[in-house]
This record gives sequence, C-alpha cells and structure tokens, in this order.
Amino acid sequence: MPFELSPYPLLYEGKLVRWGLLGFSCTPLLATYFYHQGYRVGFLVCPIQHLTGIPCPTCGMTRSFMAISQGNLVAALAENLSTLPWVNFFLE
Repeated sequence: MPFELSPYPLLYEGKLVRWGLLGFSCTPLLATYFYHQGYRVGFLVCPIQHLTGIPCPTCGMTRSFMAISQGNLVAALAENLSTLPWVNFFLE
C-alpha cells in the first residue's frame, strides 16, 4: 500500500482547507456550464488585460475548453494556444 490513512480525524482547519480547494477546483467547471447556458458576467474582466491591454496566458481558456468539449479543435486553438498542453495534463 503506497500510503496509510491516519486513524485521527481531520481538524477543522484541515477540513476548511480541503473544502476551499474543492470549491476552487470546481470553479472552471461551473463557469463553463453557466457560460454555455448563456449567462455572462459583464463586470468580470481580466485584470492584466484591463490594465495593460495585453491578454494574459489564461485569457480565453474557458471558451477554449468548451470548444474542445464540443469537439472543435480549431476554435479551441483560436481562443488560446496553450489549451493543448492543459488538456493533455488533465487527461493523463
């Protein structure tokens, strides 16, 4: 067995951290779902692009993952070129 489970219960702070990480991890999935349903958040903009005018490396990532999930690789690459390494990372 590569690891052993602890016989002691997790402390409150540990539970809070784990729930926070779970919520943070689910945010892109929820954003993709609501974006696909037609919901748009107008006031939410990329702060790097807003301040500099240059899109950050993750701008368009949600739209790109949506395009990949629909099987449209060309549209995914048009949204963000760094999509393929991330998809490869998530599928491994």
